Amino acid sequence: MMFQDEIARREYDYAADFCAPPYAYCEELVEQTARCAAILPIGTEGVGGDRLFQTLASSLGFYLNTMQGDRANTYDGPNRNGVLVQQWPLGTAVMHDKVAFYPHNLDRGVDTTENLSWALAFGLNLHYQAQHMERDFVAGRGFELLNGLSLVQKRVAGRYFGKAMTAFRYLTEDLKVSRTVLDGGVEIVASHDLEPRALSLPGTLGTVTVAPHGFVASEHGTPTYALIDDAHLRPGHLARWKGGRFVPELAWCPADLAGYRSDTIHADLRLTATPAELPAAGTTRAALTLAAWDGAPLDLADADIDRELEGRPIAHLVTDADGSVRLAPGPGGATGWVTVRAVVTRDGIPAYSGVQLVRLTGG
Repeated sequence: MMFQDEIARREYDYAADFCAPPYAYCEELVEQTARCAAILPIGTEGVGGDRLFQTLASSLGFYLNTMQGDRANTYDGPNRNGVLVQQWPLGTAVMHDKVAFYPHNLDRGVDTTENLSWALAFGLNLHYQAQHMERDFVAGRGFELLNGLSLVQKRVAGRYFGKAMTAFRYLTEDLKVSRTVLDGGVEIVASHDLEPRALSLPGTLGTVTVAPHGFVASEHGTPTYALIDDAHLRPGHLARWKGGRFVPELAWCPADLAGYRSDTIHADLRLTATPAELPAAGTTRAALTLAAWDGAPLDLADADIDRELEGRPIAHLVTDADGSVRLAPGPGGATGWVTVRAVVTRDGIPAYSGVQLVRLTGG
């Protein structure tokens, strides 16, 4: 796909050639887009219109007007100073089966629960900006946010991709619950509430309490995926429908929660690898230690500890005779990055550590 920045449009609404008709500049952009689209698919930033949408494959043009910067002066989830601001997916409702819609490419992407809620309600696909990766690791999220977005794209957005939007409405007077229906029996009920909220399941299946700004996706009257509330993890869990109930699949770790900065949202536990850099061809191993997020020691007696490693086969976990677990380079001496996270379960309740990044070097 070729990405064209705003199809070259800035403030020049009219042609500079005094011999040309006043609409010549815009006409040329439409024709240029059509010529490019005959060669390969075209995506663009933030523009559209009926004549351009005929040849566009995707539009990365939606600002999710929630609580971002100066938009917070107008939108507030969506109640501002007692005035209800109704947001409607007009563009996606009209063109959803013809153009792949995404949030704005220069915006921060779908990195908050609130933006996820509106993106699904409006039938958008999801994206993640790679420059935020370092920030996510510092906040203890590692690849968790990216993994979560990947699951939602696969299990929800991927199911409505390219399908016509047939209905959108608010289900409550406070505009905090919306329902979106698309061809193929896909339905999204999204909460736009700062607090956990009970949402109705299809038919006679009752209700489920979703996380703040959570959602429930269904197909042909059967629930499929949701962001459910969790008393021990405020952002909630992404969960699949299985055996008549939602089963947690991944802890949701957004960049913030309901518009508040991410520094106040962190993992339950802190996992530290010492050292955090190992020679790939050496025998040095990294000790993995767990503590509370504030650094206080943990009593791990009678707790089940599961350590999740991403990066095989260049590294593996080994258990010493005293029960301590270390990360060791793989036998091939390959270099690269690996991540490790711990899940500590006590009395059936899981607690999650932040993600620790370990580098295997050739030095």
